[in-house]
Amino acid sequence: MSATDNSQPTVTSSPELVGDSINYLSKKSQTYFSREEIQQFLKFHNNESSRGSSNIAIRSQWIDFINTVGRKLGFPQSTICTAQVLYNRFFLFHSTKEYPPNDISSACLFAAMKFEETHKKLKDIVAAVQSVRHPNSSEPSDQLVEEQRKKMVGYERLILESICFDFKVQDPYKYIIKFTKKLEGQKVVAEKAWKICSDSYKTTLCLRFPPHTIAAASIYLAAHFLGKKDFLFSSNADGQPWYKICLSRIEDIEDSSSADAWKVSSSGYETVRYIFTPDASDTP
Repeated sequence: MSATDNSQPTVTSSPELVGDSINYLSKKSQTYFSREEIQQFLKFHNNESSRGSSNIAIRSQWIDFINTVGRKLGFPQSTICTAQVLYNRFFLFHSTKEYPPNDISSACLFAAMKFEETHKKLKDIVAAVQSVRHPNSSEPSDQLVEEQRKKMVGYERLILESICFDFKVQDPYKYIIKFTKKLEGQKVVAEKAWKICSDSYKTTLCLRFPPHTIAAASIYLAAHFLGKKDFLFSSNADGQPWYKICLSRIEDIEDSSSADAWKVSSSGYETVRYIFTPDASDTP
């Protein structure tokens, strides 16, 4: 898209852009997307190709924020996970330049609370958000609570539209416990897999794969990093390969296991924490 000045883009009826818009609208009803589709959407809305590291840092910052506020409110992991999925899904279809991530992340927690029926008073949510963003702030006034309520309710509908009002958001954590037990893996593997899975929300994995596949990939990565992957390939009562017990295709596990999880410090974009391309079908 060309621009006549630095602030106002020129409105155009270019067939290519119209085609992109139609494709974008038709894709909104999908549950999962390919890597190429995600890259296309992020480029379309956020110019990801030129601001890639910046957008990764933004995503990581606000996924951490959702986790911190969610824990402060005493939300279970399922509610926090749902909010993080909603955040990633929202910014697949909208630009961080148009919608402030700080407002959207709070609204995602507000919506996730309803999804998971883990209700909190709105004033408590606003207070938790304020205390994380501004640690020395006082208790929010009634006026601030009302202002935030209007914002959250307004953004909530856009968030629901981004998932086509499908309220069935599942988390992978229950599968980590279930699969590790079924495969007779050690507790330390499940704990490491849990942490890796948590970091995965700083990527777009939740937009590409179902929760049980993310859980399987997290278990495999954990077993690899801990040097405890023998249990994956030992014989089991069902006589099935470990990835079938995890209800996943080996190709999807290998693909999701190679995803990046990013570490962000106060100085901004820093480094890759996990980047690894295993062959999950190999025997040790």
